[in-house]
Amino acid sequence: DSQDALLALANNLKGAGRHDEALNTLWRVVELQPMQVEVHDELNRLAWMAGRKDMFLKSFAYVRERHGDDPALLFSEAQLRVQRNDAQSAEPLLRRALEIAPAHGAANALLGRMLARRGRFDESFQAFATATRTEPDVTAYRNEFGYALMLGREPSQALAQFEAARKVNPVDQLALGGLCLAYRALGDSRYHDLVDIERFVRSYPIRLPPGYADVRAYNDALAEELAKLHTTVVEPLDQTLRGGTQTGGLLFTRKSKMIEEVRDAIAEAVAEYVAAMPAHPDHPLLSRKESEFGFTHSWSCKLRSSGFHTNHVHPMGWISSAYYVSLPDALDDQTKRQGWLKFGESHLGLGGDDRPEHFVRPTIGHLVLFPSYFWHGTVPFESTSDRMTIAFD
Repeated sequence: DSQDALLALANNLKGAGRHDEALNTLWRVVELQPMQVEVHDELNRLAWMAGRKDMFLKSFAYVRERHGDDPALLFSEAQLRVQRNDAQSAEPLLRRALEIAPAHGAANALLGRMLARRGRFDESFQAFATATRTEPDVTAYRNEFGYALMLGREPSQALAQFEAARKVNPVDQLALGGLCLAYRALGDSRYHDLVDIERFVRSYPIRLPPGYADVRAYNDALAEELAKLHTTVVEPLDQTLRGGTQTGGLLFTRKSKMIEEVRDAIAEAVAEYVAAMPAHPDHPLLSRKESEFGFTHSWSCKLRSSGFHTNHVHPMGWISSAYYVSLPDALDDQTKRQGWLKFGESHLGLGGDDRPEHFVRPTIGHLVLFPSYFWHGTVPFESTSDRMTIAFD
């Protein structure tokens, strides 16, 4: 009955791809500690990725029937439903959570985001005002408020929220991504200094490790190694991937000769990218230049036909990436640009200037580097073969 031991066991089972056993172990923890929000979150995210629809979201109903409504669990379920594109079912859960705890910052912010998406801006802004008043130093609420204001065509007010977030955390990448949108909407010249695509988007062929005939042979072998780690059947709920799978954990910490080799070769390219940066004390990217760096996150994505990445920024990064391991045969079309990487378009659908400004055609064996606050996504593709990448911050 040790919760710590059970969670450790579940984590190891998940890492070994034994998802059904991991889920059963997590369910045992729910039975023992029913109010542990993090366990519900872990269980339901794994159930989703493993294709276990019979278990997805069931833990919340199980606890609700036995212990009644809890604001934290109501919010957690609502968040998962929103990520599943089921805002209609999420709203009553958030409303109930706010009946019990009216000052619940995260519930107010999530409700505000949902209302803004429906064009109910007065209600949305009121919910965000409560969230930011209750917890003024939570930058996530400021950023979401800013994006809601952008949707409501209030870029000046949005800019104020993004600047408030940066006062708390000057390198908040979501705030910087918001600044990009607000500057562009306002015609502010600072936009071009912040989003210098020609200067900051760079592509590098990575060094080929010894023992391989050519780039294709090496990356074919690397694709086989990575395929072993893609043990789930659908994408994570909280990621930008649509129509594919993503590896869990930190890819670059795995004990694999091939992964260690590609990590070291990638590190050499990142060092070259950083060395080429000029020093600039006030620029959000250049002011962070250091000779030493580390990888905060690393993973592999595998997209199937019709798959893509939604437009996004990387919240926890400084420099972000895409290394191309295997690619579909649909990339040659210069008009449709299927499977290409695109920059400049947000996830908000603002119209006007909110559209792709730059495209990169992927090449096997090449690494693309760019600032983490750059808006980027991919164009869907149709093919019988997959698109496999390594990415990191």
